[in-house]
Amino acid sequence: MSDRPTRDDPTGLPQTARVMAAVAAAGALALGAVGVVSWQRERVRLDREQEARAERAAAVAAAFTLRRVERSRLFLRGLAQARLLQEALAQRNAARVSAAVRRLASGTEAPLIAVLDAAGRPLGGSNALALMSLGSLSPPRSSGGAWRALLGQVAAVFDVPVTAAGRTLGTVRGAVRFGPAFLNEISHDLGVPLAILRGEISVGAAFPAPPPLPGGQSDHLAGRTELGGIPFDLAYVRLDRAPLESDPGGPPTWIVAGIDRSGVAAARRRFLWLTAGLGAGGLALMLLVTGVLLRAASTRERRLVAQRDAAAARSAGLSDRLEHLRAVVHDIKAPLTGVQLTAEQLRETAEDEGTRRALGRIIQTCERLELFLTNVLTAARAEEGPIELRREVVLAHGMLEEVAERLAILSETRGVRLATRADAPLPPFEADASLLERALANLAANAIAACGEGDEVRLFAERGDGEIVLGVEDTGPGFPFDPAQAFSRARPRVKDASLKAGSSGLGLYIVARIAEAHGGRSEAENRPGGGARTAIRIPLAGPSRDEKG
Repeated sequence: MSDRPTRDDPTGLPQTARVMAAVAAAGALALGAVGVVSWQRERVRLDREQEARAERAAAVAAAFTLRRVERSRLFLRGLAQARLLQEALAQRNAARVSAAVRRLASGTEAPLIAVLDAAGRPLGGSNALALMSLGSLSPPRSSGGAWRALLGQVAAVFDVPVTAAGRTLGTVRGAVRFGPAFLNEISHDLGVPLAILRGEISVGAAFPAPPPLPGGQSDHLAGRTELGGIPFDLAYVRLDRAPLESDPGGPPTWIVAGIDRSGVAAARRRFLWLTAGLGAGGLALMLLVTGVLLRAASTRERRLVAQRDAAAARSAGLSDRLEHLRAVVHDIKAPLTGVQLTAEQLRETAEDEGTRRALGRIIQTCERLELFLTNVLTAARAEEGPIELRREVVLAHGMLEEVAERLAILSETRGVRLATRADAPLPPFEADASLLERALANLAANAIAACGEGDEVRLFAERGDGEIVLGVEDTGPGFPFDPAQAFSRARPRVKDASLKAGSSGLGLYIVARIAEAHGGRSEAENRPGGGARTAIRIPLAGPSRDEKG
């Protein structure tokens, strides 16, 4: 199917429809791409936020753990220095040793405690479990303690010597276990699941499954895994560093903090659904807008085509009527000029004053009719389009004299004095001399028609700011309406006898169009002392607006 305009479809809408549909689809795809890019950025932000939260939680949990270890070690040192325990240990009295330990540890968060004699044999302790579990342990290789697996949990074990008078009486061995109760408490405060890992021992809290051991040996590690079908961000902090150490060759001890990432996955699903919904909605909206625009474009294009055809028809009609009007004006002006020339010859030879006055009125009427016909033809040409200029060098003073000479009989018949005034020196300038003469003649003829016997009409030319001012000023009654409307074609009519006697009312309108064709402007005002002043301002240089167009 062709996309070219046809009689039924002059706008080529199939091609437009395809373009707009492609734009709509591209817009929907762009919206989806923007959604995907936005989600990727949001996912990266959420991942970083979750990882940072897990690392902070692991660091805080490690700090709590090591603080508890330090408190327990300080307590064991104090216990080893207690005189009551030293005396019981010096007597090798197991009952007194156990009683002393329980008495000194009463009311404190005491670890499991066992007291060994100088030979390393268990002598007493906080309870039977402590004696049984700690008595069989090998001593830590570090004086700062060591991490061990104890009773299925991870524990920090310390050996503190008991000395008196420079003699070693025995050893206090304590173990701080980190089980689910401790981890649950910290996990609840931090809002994250925690675990302590050591080899095969994993003590966890709130994890659905034990987290895996890390592969590296650094102090801080981060990872991501899935526990029980739930994705987790994991942060590991290594605990077997000074003051605590693992036994040589033993596995490292870690505290692990995890962040449940199922919320991020849910957010991702919601975001994807939202993006899909927005994309579909945007596509539907764009298609709707496309349909509305196509309908509006179709209506507008059809209207423009109709207007173009009507304008072309009107232009053709105007051209035909203008040619007809030119022919009519030419046919009228030829005999009218003959009548005027005959009347002027007869007036020069007539001796009777009454005859001379009658012939003068005939000449005046011929001049007014010629000006009327010229104005009608000029107005018709202005309505058809821009006025074409034939530029030549113009001398303002000579133009004033020519116009005054043409209107001499008209002013004489009306009893109006006609004069000229030109500033000196005035530079020559380029303009259409015939059009400017017509404009000045219209201004002067209107002024003469408005004045009465004894009034004066003066044609003037003066220098302005980068322009020549040509105009007429009179001592008549002035404009009986707003002078700002003087050059409008729809201006109020002046109700005097001269205008009723055949004026077209186009004179000042044509003056304004001639000024605009030269790139200038027209102006009118009532003079403060009486009378009116009308003028046109013509730039000394520069193309006119009509020539630009």
